[in-house]
Amino acid sequence: MNDTSPEIAAMVHARLMAKTGEERFLMGVRMHEAARRMVMASFPPGISDQQQKRILFERFYGNEIRSTRTGISVLRSLGEGGCSMKISEDVRQYAAEQGLAEEEAIARGMEEKSKEFVEKGAEVYTPA
Repeated sequence: MNDTSPEIAAMVHARLMAKTGEERFLMGVRMHEAARRMVMASFPPGISDQQQKRILFERFYGNEIRSTRTGISVLRSLGEGGCSMKISEDVRQYAAEQGLAEEEAIARGMEEKSKEFVEKGAEVYTPA
């Protein structure tokens, strides 16, 4: 369902595109973090970290993923180091270690990765 008029949708799109890539990225990070916190607030008390990760994954990606063979392997492969929850945790840790605000740490990380990307030839698809 889409109840937004084309004029309003165009206005919102124009305002979003007027932002820098970094600003749009930070918006996405904040929205993800807010959604993660809302979901985690609904968890029963006392569940393990592993249970929290499993429930969070299911809530974000849906039950239909769990019922497919591919979905189960995706869930297992995300484990340590692959899911966005772990990435958010790593950003917070990096920020704390560097004495930076999270947004500043993200900006610095984006700058470092941008330089690395250019140094490696600025190719999106690279040979395995």
